[in-house]
Amino acid sequence: MYSIKDVNVTRTTEYNGTPCAEVEVTTLGHEDPSLLVYVARNAEGTDFEIVRMIKNESDIVMDWYNNNLHNAYEEIAEENFGDEGELDAALQREEFRHSLLGTHGLFAQLELSLPTKD
Repeated sequence: MYSIKDVNVTRTTEYNGTPCAEVEVTTLGHEDPSLLVYVARNAEGTDFEIVRMIKNESDIVMDWYNNNLHNAYEEIAEENFGDEGELDAALQREEFRHSLLGTHGLFAQLELSLPTKD
């Protein structure tokens, strides 16, 4: 699982018609890529869920031009989330979600960025 160093809400957008916030996540591991995590309100509007995650392995040395030999941004499917370990991928993703929402007041920022529907 990815250990979180820092989070930053970069913008609000839509993913598949759902309003969400794009959150840039800096990971602790120097080998781990940074992440772009798209977070939306759950169906009840009481919590937040991850609707999309993208690994950001861009490198200014490699990606300053249109380099089609290197995938700088790659989507992380739920079944591929995390690492080999005691927890399955879905549980690791849920643990990551809890950790993410508890980092640097992100939950409060999301509350302001993604208001509930009246």
